[in-house]
Amino acid sequence: MSDGHDNHVSLLQFMAFNEFMANNHLASRIQQYRYIDYDQFHQMCTEFNKENLRCKEKKMSLSDNMIKGMFLLLDTDDSGELEPEEILGVLQDRMLFAQNREQKMKDDMWAKVIGSIKAARTFVTN
Repeated sequence: MSDGHDNHVSLLQFMAFNEFMANNHLASRIQQYRYIDYDQFHQMCTEFNKENLRCKEKKMSLSDNMIKGMFLLLDTDDSGELEPEEILGVLQDRMLFAQNREQKMKDDMWAKVIGSIKAARTFVTN
């Protein structure tokens, strides 16, 4: 039974979230103001929805539920404000995750190359 609130995130909403995290100037805005409260964050997300060309092109946006969820996720000390340390920590974790994923792909590729070389050597020697 539905309570009228859609708590699911569509693929387009997920893509909008990634676009927001990748291309938004959240860290610089926090450096400028020292902190951002929920209303400021909501306004920034609303502006992003209106101005981001990729989101307009793909007809994707951040919903109010997503904005609230992102704020709660980013506000790691539950102060009701986003501070530079919180945002920079999340951005650094995100970059580290991407680097780890890229390194794993490289390692997997090298393992396949080495496996192919070993298989070729075995084939040639037999």
